[in-house]
Amino acid sequence: MGSRRIVVIPFLVALLPLVSACSNDPLNGNPYAAEFRAARQQTDIPEILAALDDGVITDAEYQQAVQLTINCLADHGYNAEYNGDGGIRIHSGKTTITDADREATNQDFHDCELPRKGVLDLLYWGVKENPHNLDQSASFLDCLKRFGLIGKDVTEDQYRALDPNNLPWSATDGDFAGCMADPFNYQGGHPDLTPEEAGLIGTSVSPAADPSESAAGAATGG
Repeated sequence: MGSRRIVVIPFLVALLPLVSACSNDPLNGNPYAAEFRAARQQTDIPEILAALDDGVITDAEYQQAVQLTINCLADHGYNAEYNGDGGIRIHSGKTTITDADREATNQDFHDCELPRKGVLDLLYWGVKENPHNLDQSASFLDCLKRFGLIGKDVTEDQYRALDPNNLPWSATDGDFAGCMADPFNYQGGHPDLTPEEAGLIGTSVSPAADPSESAAGAATGG
């Protein structure tokens, strides 16, 4: 019996650090945990990896990524500037641009932007607009219901089957426009409901699929 205790006790002690390490993972419970982990596989830039480490992209970290991208483009001979809304404009300084020049510029931009600012874009802008990582299409429908633009019992399948030429709301309705622009936060969103209660947990921040043609202007990150 004594020998069994000697074997079991060290085994349990060895497990304790593993349990502790899992419980201290900053991504535990983060709605974007999968996206943060995937993003870490797309870059080897130390500053970007550090920004992804705690599951939160701060304004300062995003601006640092922007500047790293601009610096990289400068090393390739481009003048670049951030437009303040997620985009970067680049200028080659050439008066005549050939197809080969455009191809080279696109490749340089891709190589500089993707592992720096590009890795953070979805997480930075997505979390700002959709902190719970809710499904955008479901949230748009929820927004329509909250403002009485559609029946509260309408399902997503019924919503998608609507005739775009005979919608139950007007395309000029202010609440419709508000829901289109920001279905998550328009007029305070749904602060009294948790994502679980609302039944809206999702994994995508892509634009909502609206049956009307005006849905082409749905809000996207940044």
